Amino acid sequence: MTKYKTLHDLLTQMQVIELSHTLEEHIPIWPTHSRYQHTLWHSYWHGDEAVNYQILINEHNGTHVDAPAHFIREGPAHVWINQMPIRTFFGPCTVLDLSFIGSLGVVEGGHIQEWEQEHGAIDAGDVVLIHLGWSKYWKKRPDDKQFVQDWPGIGKSAAEYLTEKKIKMIGVDTLAIDVFGSTDNPAHHTFLGSQIPIMENLNNLDKMPTRAYFIALPLPIAEGSGSPIRAVAFC
Repeated sequence: MTKYKTLHDLLTQMQVIELSHTLEEHIPIWPTHSRYQHTLWHSYWHGDEAVNYQILINEHNGTHVDAPAHFIREGPAHVWINQMPIRTFFGPCTVLDLSFIGSLGVVEGGHIQEWEQEHGAIDAGDVVLIHLGWSKYWKKRPDDKQFVQDWPGIGKSAAEYLTEKKIKMIGVDTLAIDVFGSTDNPAHHTFLGSQIPIMENLNNLDKMPTRAYFIALPLPIAEGSGSPIRAVAFC
């Protein structure tokens, strides 16, 4: 049996969990980012042969991934999204339910270690997804106020601990990985400085088992500071 047939048969038997939010107008955005726009361009409703839309999108709209160059201005970690190895974006994942942290809470290294004592160690090369319980607040404007303020985040000690474990990628279900109001953004600098991409605005982490197989491919945007992703898990 060929390898691709073996892979196909295996994936067919697995449950697939959607981890991205739908891209649509009026979704929550970072306050200084441009809004997602989906504008009718040609239409068979108006006499054209086919229908198509023009999309105007910020690299960090919706469920997306941050490239290292998003925060890292120079040096070896100044890497754009199209320069990241494609294998970075899929692999085994470990899901940590830390939703007890709550509004404005900070995940520290001790929280990660306590989770490992109960559920087993995070391995080098894992994609780590942190369920903070925030995606339930994802609503279109003007009902997005709870999502875009007071979210919890990953603290410096947790970011350093996970970086030392040589994880492949990190993801959260909040608007940003650093806690709301952070001015020094330690999680962004720690992860991206080690060329560990950051995924934000993930969805359905509450439906995930502790271990699964994860895929989230970015667009190969030249000099892209990030990209929208379609994130899925097989379990």
